[in-house]
Amino acid sequence: MSTGLVDWIDVTGSEGKSKGDNNELRFLRMKAGNTYRVRPLGKPIELWCYWNEKDGRNRRAICGDPDTCPIQNKYDIKPQLRYAINVLDREDGLVKIMEAPPSVFAELKEWAVGAKANPGGKDGGDFQIKVTKNKTMTRYSTNFLKQVEITPEEKTQIESMGGVYPLDKIYKPHTIDEMEQRLFDIAPETDGTEENNVFGVDGTNDSNVSTDVESGDASSNDDNEYDF
Repeated sequence: MSTGLVDWIDVTGSEGKSKGDNNELRFLRMKAGNTYRVRPLGKPIELWCYWNEKDGRNRRAICGDPDTCPIQNKYDIKPQLRYAINVLDREDGLVKIMEAPPSVFAELKEWAVGAKANPGGKDGGDFQIKVTKNKTMTRYSTNFLKQVEITPEEKTQIESMGGVYPLDKIYKPHTIDEMEQRLFDIAPETDGTEENNVFGVDGTNDSNVSTDVESGDASSNDDNEYDF
């Protein structure tokens, strides 16, 4: 099993064993006590993440294949499953990346299977996500609101913002050396050359998210045709 864009039928419901220019990544920050209304855009991406708390920071690295990655055996840590998808935030009309645990996406999958449609496609619709917290546990309640197409005006607005984000590039898995450096501050052995392969999201901020995606900006998504 490897990280990448997935069909809704492949989404699992369990975790298993900001406004700016086109180069800025905008995330939907879901906080306890709030309710959000979003319109998914496209398909979700599956990512497996290692987490390690070090020096007061919750560090994260993205694993390419949890079945073969040597990090979990070497350091006795298990990768956790998460999903991310482009959404239209109905509160401000901006395209954002919604990253969340499998429980959020399980409800979207249930609707996709029942409606035989892609929640982020032209036959998709708006979903409501309510976030609550009980002591140390955060819970997400996802409900389908109504089926609604993306209007021509909204498509124009999305294009004016640079389009949807290329999730497969933003969440590109880290190499073994990168994972060890990000999680444990273990400097990789080098041969004098440098690699520009630092994609992903740090557990506490966006400083480790790449805004330069190969030859394009972070908002261009030439590899995925819009299906909404």
